[in-house]
Amino acid sequence: MESLRREWNKLKGMGTSQLDPAVKERKLELLRGMKDDLVGILDFLQRQGIYLDDHYATVRSLVANL
Repeated sequence: MESLRREWNKLKGMGTSQLDPAVKERKLELLRGMKDDLVGILDFLQRQGIYLDDHYATVRSLVANL
């Protein structure tokens, strides 16, 4: 997740080049990667008997559409 976050921050700081379709596509790829990591962590915790749905239900709902 940390490497994805660093790359996201680089892309975020690109200013007007954010309008570039390739940059937009890369941002979506990064978001999907971060989503997969986050959902993986939450699923792992749930398998361990730790339920965080009350805190992360909205987050899961938002990222489900990526």
